[in-house]
Amino acid sequence: MNLAREETRTTIHPFSAAFTMLVALFLLLSAGLFVLISMDNGRSYPGVLVAQTSVGDLQRTDIYSRLLDIERSRVLAPVTLEFMDRTWVLYPAQVRTRMDVLGAYDQILRVGRGDTLQERLDNLIGAPTGLVEISPHLVCDDVELIKYVNWLASRIDRDPRSAEVKWQRDGTMQVTAEIVGYRLDKAATLEAIRHTILTMAPDRRVKLPVVEIKPELTASDIAKWPEMSVIGRFETKFDPGNAQRTYNIQRAAHSMDGYVLLPGQEFSFNKVVGPRVPLRGYREADVIVNGRLVPDFGGGVCQVSSTLYNAVLLADLQVTMRYNHSLILNYIKPGTDATVVYDYRDFRFRNNTDGPIVVAAWVYDGTVDIALFGKPQPGKSVEIVTQVLEEVKPPIEYQEDPTLPLGKQVVERWGAPDLLVQTRKIVTQDGQVVSDRIISLDRYNHAPLIIRVGTGEMVAETDAD
Repeated sequence: MNLAREETRTTIHPFSAAFTMLVALFLLLSAGLFVLISMDNGRSYPGVLVAQTSVGDLQRTDIYSRLLDIERSRVLAPVTLEFMDRTWVLYPAQVRTRMDVLGAYDQILRVGRGDTLQERLDNLIGAPTGLVEISPHLVCDDVELIKYVNWLASRIDRDPRSAEVKWQRDGTMQVTAEIVGYRLDKAATLEAIRHTILTMAPDRRVKLPVVEIKPELTASDIAKWPEMSVIGRFETKFDPGNAQRTYNIQRAAHSMDGYVLLPGQEFSFNKVVGPRVPLRGYREADVIVNGRLVPDFGGGVCQVSSTLYNAVLLADLQVTMRYNHSLILNYIKPGTDATVVYDYRDFRFRNNTDGPIVVAAWVYDGTVDIALFGKPQPGKSVEIVTQVLEEVKPPIEYQEDPTLPLGKQVVERWGAPDLLVQTRKIVTQDGQVVSDRIISLDRYNHAPLIIRVGTGEMVAETDAD
């Protein structure tokens, strides 16, 4: 009997063999790459940067030192602040700037040592090409920075000042150039400094954002003015021997000397001259309070306002606020005075001409002299006429005085009558009356005449040799 042998053959396709080899090779390479990525040789990977400075391929002990160098050279480096030709240097340590060195150290060592294979692979591929940039956490104290910016503003800010015009008594004019004002933009400055420090910017210069403020009046504006001349002028007399009152008069007059009033603008005596208080240099002198003379700061200032009032009337300007005194005065006619009390009673007038007006005030030899310069008014004249409508003689008060001989009388204070006064302003042009009107009706209270009468011992009279 013949037995037949059956053989079975397995045929391997060439494509399958190649695929198997590729898979095996891939697994082998992956395993090797994993081992390579997983290796920790104690150094940072090459290509790691902080502030464009290499911290790669360093031993752990050197990484910390390199970070401190970067903090000194890039984080704490001085910042130069520039405005025009002035500079200030801010050291970031002044505003308590610091870098989280330990946090940056940890970030650097994590490059190539991520939690997942993909993170490690990404870092490993990126580091040698210089694409791994570590951004350390930086902080500064905003409170200290705000204080610094406020200090900086105090060195830069200034108010604008208009060009000044001063008229001499001989009619010549002197002009002082204007001063441009500046304001530091604090918010923008704060942001610019923070950005420079916290981004470790290599350019440590900051051009400060400053707003320029132009003054209301410039020397070039004044140069365009038309010809000017005196349109109203008045003077009053005072006792220069009264030093306190004289000083107050000089101070008030100086405050408004050179003041410019453009067409349509209103002059406020209280605003221009300001409070009459010791902090502004004013001294005690007699003022009228409730019909009596009492010492107070600023005594004498009303003589300046009254003198100005008459110059304004003669210039035919529009008076918008004016009060008379409660008693008549010895330096000006009743009906032509103007009392002022800061924050209570003001004297105001408006420039109702079509040109600028300049106030000029001079104090000399017991005289207050105020002139208003403006557009010439040829052929125009103004006359102020007062009329007493009612008058009541002052009462007499006798006061006993034992220091005087019996029966001797001495006037302690001269009295003042009770008056009702009407004031008119008459305006003529080329000799013809164009306006005649009542401008005020003023009541003045009386002040008693006080006489001291002696009640002491009788003094015997003897004939002279």
